[in-house]
Amino acid sequence: MKRVEHLAFRYDQRGCVFDDLTIEFRSHAVSYIVGASGAGKTTLALLLAGELDPEVGSIFPSDSAALVMQFPEMLFLEHSLNQEARSLATLEEQSRVRQYLNGFGVSLEQHGEQSPERFSFAQRRLIGIALQAARSAGTLVLDEPTLGLDEDNLQKVGDFIDTESKTREEVVVITHDLELVQNVPGDVCILANCGCAWYGASTEFMVRRDLWELANAS
Repeated sequence: MKRVEHLAFRYDQRGCVFDDLTIEFRSHAVSYIVGASGAGKTTLALLLAGELDPEVGSIFPSDSAALVMQFPEMLFLEHSLNQEARSLATLEEQSRVRQYLNGFGVSLEQHGEQSPERFSFAQRRLIGIALQAARSAGTLVLDEPTLGLDEDNLQKVGDFIDTESKTREEVVVITHDLELVQNVPGDVCILANCGCAWYGASTEFMVRRDLWELANAS
């Protein structure tokens, strides 16, 4: 279980992003972070991944997370999919990305010499998710992983998140996608007013329009 305890953070003098934020992320469960634009969802992802340091408070355990950024397809650095896979730090991570890609319907055997930029938009998004998620870490954080995807690829990402939640210590998903929250049950934290305004089961969240309005998700 990962715990954010009495965390405070702000960017320069622009007012608080978080003030005394405390959340527990259950082990082997999906935790959704929802809220209006500017509520701090991506900032929380960066804090969990160790890319930002809190001003006050702690995150336990302090080990960093594997972070899938909001536009993972923007981070391709190599000329072929094989080179992208081989750029991962360990053989374990390279094996993991191969497994992820197969689950997304992208075979390294068939398409490994192809440039990642030559795939369709949806395939680039899935390839980016696979490459970033392959990092060896107990916690996986995904920032808007279904953004722009059609129903078929949304299902693939949902299945991926569900499977990862059974093997990772924690899976944290920042999202506005109510269909994803409905299809892959878990916990929901609504960020508002520099903290967690509501926390509970996704099944309750999905039937309460007042919570949708609080999350600006309707």
